[in-house]
Amino acid sequence: GFYSDEETSQIAGGVALLETFNQLPRKRNIATKFPSVSSTIGRRPKESNAWSKSEFIVRADLEELLAFMWHFNSRARMTPADLEKTVVQENSLHSFIGYVCRKGIHKGFVVNLLPRDGLYSFVWKRLKKNVVVLAVTPIKHELKPITPDRVREEIPYVVELEEISQSRCKL
Repeated sequence: GFYSDEETSQIAGGVALLETFNQLPRKRNIATKFPSVSSTIGRRPKESNAWSKSEFIVRADLEELLAFMWHFNSRARMTPADLEKTVVQENSLHSFIGYVCRKGIHKGFVVNLLPRDGLYSFVWKRLKKNVVVLAVTPIKHELKPITPDRVREEIPYVVELEEISQSRCKL
């Protein structure tokens, strides 16, 4: 399908995030519960921001996995912490704007964190026969303005879906 300049730029930005992580000079592996999952964190020297990358294998073909990831507001993807998951605007078959809000944390008088929300542009593109990239970028939209009763997250991320056999994929 046709990708606008903005969508093409968003996909390129997502691929650049993956490349940036791979080039970080300081990385370390994190222990995980499951052998099919690996997690790594990294950072640049003298920077406070950390980067993270997790990889895992799932039993699904590429199209099934993309469909599951794409329908982010399906009942199967809801958690008890979700207050709202909404598609704000459908741009095309490969692009939409999505909103998510998760409950705050309340523990007595000490911890009282407001709900966290995020408004993101989602774009996916097949880069190779067996590789699809889903790039997610924070945006602003008049239908979901920032409100004082919620804290707006602005964390870009990218998911690379790679089919490694007919019924197995790596994320």
